Parts: sequence; structure tokens; C-alpha cells
Amino acid sequence: MKIKNELLSDDFLASLSQLKILQKKKSSLSEMGSLQSFRSGGHADFLEHRSYQKGDEPRFIDWNVYNRLKQLTVKVFAKQESSENFILLDASASMEFTNGSKGLKASQIAAAISYLNLSAEDAVQLIWHNFSYHKKPRAMGQKAIIPILKSLSEIQYGGSANLSKGLLEINPKNKSGNIFILSDFYDHEEILKTISMMNTGRFSFTLFQILSLKEINFPSTGFFTLQDSETVEQSKIRVNSSVNRQYAEQVTQFTEDIKKTATRLHCKFYQLNADAPFQDTIN
Repeated sequence: MKIKNELLSDDFLASLSQLKILQKKKSSLSEMGSLQSFRSGGHADFLEHRSYQKGDEPRFIDWNVYNRLKQLTVKVFAKQESSENFILLDASASMEFTNGSKGLKASQIAAAISYLNLSAEDAVQLIWHNFSYHKKPRAMGQKAIIPILKSLSEIQYGGSANLSKGLLEINPKNKSGNIFILSDFYDHEEILKTISMMNTGRFSFTLFQILSLKEINFPSTGFFTLQDSETVEQSKIRVNSSVNRQYAEQVTQFTEDIKKTATRLHCKFYQLNADAPFQDTIN
């Protein structure tokens, strides 16, 4: 309910609309790895003239050239092809940690990526995995953001996620595209192996690791019962300052290992604080 109330609120929709301002200040879509190619037609940068051919649209005829040379020519324009963008979201039980803050942050970032790409007339497909694999139809156009927000708000977090399955579904069906993966990456070995297999230049990968403050820094000292949110296995531990220090070091090493592998695979990598306000994250 928390995610639904937040994503469908007027305040969040207003925050998304502000992304266009940020996009003008900093090339946001280019930062996220948009793919570009050229096609003729449309209203974009002029590319060249060519002779008129039967079937060409009259609106592209250059009448100034005709008045001077008595030759029918048409203008050819350079225009961005629609890029394919796949958003793969970890909807496992671990993303419910700290009252769903991780799932909310993942949904907010997925919404932001969708909004920017849809505004640029690029295609977006939302995919997630919890107890099973789910995907929404390919969406285009600014009006598609509302159905995407509703889909994100209705995701049920639980079970374990097989993100590799999502990637393997994308791989054979698409020639190229941008893939955005949002997860805590606790189970990262298999997904990184799959990325390595797909790392042929056809796809651009951006990884967002989402962790809460309580995961980055153990909150206090004393006796605790820890429970794995996905397997429900429990263990009892005593936490003191030494354990806290070791925990912080292991979390840092865990993240650095993922970042190092991502860099080797030419992936962009960002670690996000699940507890930070959305606007702070975007800034």
C-alpha cells in the first residue's frame, strides 16, 4: 500500500515532470546510455537532399530548390530511432526490508527511467521477478507512464528472484537495447554471469544497487535473531563494536566486488540509499 500511495500521488507525478528540467541541464538520457541511429522523415536535423521519388511525401519537397533549379528534391532529416529500454526489477522478499523502502526506491527509479524514455519517444518494457517471471507489453508515448506507474504499484514482493531468467528472455528476442537492473544484488553471481554472456555490444547495462541504511550500517549492539527474508532461516548473534566494524567492512567489500565486476563488463553501476528522499536520489 505504501508503494501504491507514493507512486500514484500528485507529488510524485510532479517530481517526474521536473525530470525534464534536469534532462535539459544534463543529458540524462545520454547518461543512461540511449542508443541513436538515423532514419529519414520527421522533424529533426537536416541531413541531405535527394531527388524526388514516386511515393515521397509532398511536405518534404524543397520548393526553394524547385524555384531556382526546376528540380524536384526532398529533404532528408536525421532523427533518433526509437531505442528499446528494458527495466528489470528484483521483487524478491529482501526488497521488502525496512518497511518496503527498497522496493519503493526501485519503483521510483524505474518510474523515472520510464518517464524520461517515454518522453523521448523511446520504447519501455517493464519486467520483474518474485515468485515467478512477469513482464508488461512494450510501451511507447508519454501517456504510457500512468499504466507503468500502476503496474509498479501493484508488484507483490516476496520469494526469491531469478533475474537471469529475465535477461535470457530479452536476449534472443531483441537485436539491441538498454537494460536497467534494480536490485540489492545479494544473489549477484548468476546475474553477472548472464550479463557477461550477453556482453557482445548489443546491449547497454546499467545496474542500480539499492540498500537501506540498516543494511549498510548495523543499527546497534546486543543480542539479535537474524532471519533470511527469502529462506526464513534464522540465526542468533551477539553484536559488539568489533562485529559492527567487521560487518561494515564486509558490506563495503561486497559492494566493491560487484562494482568492480560491473566495470569490467562495461556496465554502469550506482549504489542508492533506499531511505533517501526521491528528489535527493535524482539530484
